[in-house]
Amino acid sequence: MVVIGEPTNLTICRGCEGMLEVIIEVTGVPVHACNPELGVNAIEVMYEIMSEIKKIPVGTSEILNKGAINFGVIEGGSRSCVLPEKCTLKVSRFIVEGENGAQFMKQIEAILEEVKKKDERIQATAILGYDTLAGVVQDGAEVIEMLKEAGREVTGEAAPLTAMRAHMDADFLINKAGIPTVAFGPGDLDAYNAGAEWVNISDVVTAVKVYITAVMNLLG
Repeated sequence: MVVIGEPTNLTICRGCEGMLEVIIEVTGVPVHACNPELGVNAIEVMYEIMSEIKKIPVGTSEILNKGAINFGVIEGGSRSCVLPEKCTLKVSRFIVEGENGAQFMKQIEAILEEVKKKDERIQATAILGYDTLAGVVQDGAEVIEMLKEAGREVTGEAAPLTAMRAHMDADFLINKAGIPTVAFGPGDLDAYNAGAEWVNISDVVTAVKVYITAVMNLLG
C-alpha cells in the first residue's frame, strides 16, 4: 500500500482523474493580411477547432465528480500583417473511470476531418502526448482503514473520504503496479499550481502525526 502526501485538506483521497494532453497543429496558407481571401489563417482554423472541442461533453462519476477540458498553450503567427501559416495548441482533458486517450483522440480526429473538408489547403494533425487513466481505491481497503484509525487516534475522528479532480501518481501505482494507493496531506488543492501556494503549519503537524501513527500501528 502507498500513501502520497498530496494536498487533500487532511482528507483521505481515494481516487484521482486521468490526464490526457493532445498536441494539435494546423498549417494554413500565409499571405499578406490585406488579401486574406487568398490564404488560410491557421489561427482562425484553430479557433474553429477549439470551439468544437469545447462542445465535447466531459465524463461524470459518482466518485470523481466530473472531468474537464483546458486549452493550456497556443502558439502561432509571426507578424500581425501576415496570415499565420502555423498554429499549435496543447489541450488537456481530465477523465474519469471508463474513459481513455483513444476515445478522446477519436473525437479530436473527427473534428479535424470536418474542418479540413471546408478547404483542401488546410492541414491539421493531432498527437496524444500524455495518456493516463483515472485511478480509484474502493472504500474499505486496508490503506484507507489504516488512515482512518490513525486519524481517530490523533484527532479524535476519522478523516472523511474524498477524491481528487486532478491527476496524481496514484494512477500509475493503482493501474500499472496494482498497489492500493491513496493521498493524505495538508494543504488545499485549490491553492496548488495557482501562483500563491500556502499551507497551515498546524495541518502539517497533524499530517505528520497521522503518518507516524499509521506506520506504528502497521508495524504493531
